[in-house]
Amino acid sequence: MPRSVGVVSLMLLLTAAAGCQSIRVRPVDYTFKTPLVTAPVGMKAVTDRRADFAQIFCKALKEPSAGGAWGSCDTYLELMNFTPDAEPLPPLIDAYQIVIVPGIFSACLPPSVTIYKQGIEALKRDGLTSVTEIPVSASGGSEANARLIAQYVHDHVDPKRPFIALGYSQGAADLLQAYATDDVVRSSVAALITVAGAAGGSRLPDALPSFLGAQLKDLHLNLPQCRIDGLAGIDTLRRKTRYDFLAEHQDRLPRSYSIAAKSGKATTSKALVNGWTKLSAYSIDQDSQMIRDDAMVPGGSFLGTALGDHWAVALPFSEAHDPLFDRIVDHNIFPRTSLLEAAVRFVMKDLKERP
Repeated sequence: MPRSVGVVSLMLLLTAAAGCQSIRVRPVDYTFKTPLVTAPVGMKAVTDRRADFAQIFCKALKEPSAGGAWGSCDTYLELMNFTPDAEPLPPLIDAYQIVIVPGIFSACLPPSVTIYKQGIEALKRDGLTSVTEIPVSASGGSEANARLIAQYVHDHVDPKRPFIALGYSQGAADLLQAYATDDVVRSSVAALITVAGAAGGSRLPDALPSFLGAQLKDLHLNLPQCRIDGLAGIDTLRRKTRYDFLAEHQDRLPRSYSIAAKSGKATTSKALVNGWTKLSAYSIDQDSQMIRDDAMVPGGSFLGTALGDHWAVALPFSEAHDPLFDRIVDHNIFPRTSLLEAAVRFVMKDLKERP
């Protein structure tokens, strides 16, 4: 079986299961000047840093590293009363190690769909010498993945070059777990960036049928790195699991910067529409896998809402030029490199100005 066929089989099984209940929701069109972001009772509120981040992202979008003429910034980032300033882009400083942790089933994707593939290459061209993806298991839970992250950090600790870690989707939960439970990770990670991160989990796993784990194990994908051992990864994304974790470890959460994602039904890839439809019963501020509230780290900074579905903001399916992917991941054009660069520039600047 060709690799892309195996990946597509896995994606279709998961998305079909996630959207197994038929829900019809009346279209709603509303916006708030200040986003309504909830946090667990008793935990710190999220700080609004959208205006500052928008300045950096909109400038990064015009840089040569962006990879093309992308047009208006508000096509890709939700802007409110935005007026561009004349400040230069904050520099990229090679004083940090950048590590990126992908989401669930990332190990099942071909190399052409590596998370932020072009963005990682661009950061290296711009002078950052240590930009690395930390591989995690395809379907493992956050406790198992946190051990893999901790092992990498232990092996690469450099007191002169702390880590800036980026977690996408489940990767955010995995990094939070590693930070809260490992002293070396906690002393070595200067900041956490989350992009469509499952800090508070997702409502979709609660709707998954119990037989899915067996089906996943029996699915022969012909993908050597894609070992499906069951539902540990899906279980770790349940909202109860994640919010219980946040409540238990609220004093051991890293300095965090969160970017949420948002798409409409017409701008969500076919493979994700079922999930989008289900979540639309809870919020229009969602990306087909989680709503904006659940993408925030309590006590952290909210950098803004990227206007793309859950895959578009991080996974370069459109760059794989695979006919199968093109058919079912049909809304994947997004300036991922600019989003990554802007987030890293923002955090480096903030760490310098607010030690």
